[in-house]
Amino acid sequence: MKKYLVSGLLILAVCVIFAQAPEVKKETPNIKLESLKKQAVDLEDEMAKLRVEIIQKDPDLQKLHNQIIALHRELALRVDTKREMRVLILKAEEINREMNELKNQEKK
Repeated sequence: MKKYLVSGLLILAVCVIFAQAPEVKKETPNIKLESLKKQAVDLEDEMAKLRVEIIQKDPDLQKLHNQIIALHRELALRVDTKREMRVLILKAEEINREMNELKNQEKK
């Protein structure tokens, strides 16, 4: 009889302990997705910083990087001188000018 009483109390104690244990929250797919997106952004930032460091430390890579930048500038200049692109650039400048005027009017 004592064995049943002791085993019953033991079972009751275990039930009480598990009832008080904090409930483990399962991550919803949205929370997991947001977490992964943040990790991806952080990783991209870290990779970009490391690329800059590597290029700065290696003279050959630095030379290649400077050549790429020079070619990119030349390409941009040549593309921007084309008539179709000039029209779009002028439109963009007009829109930016109007937006700046509106911002200045709001500040007054």
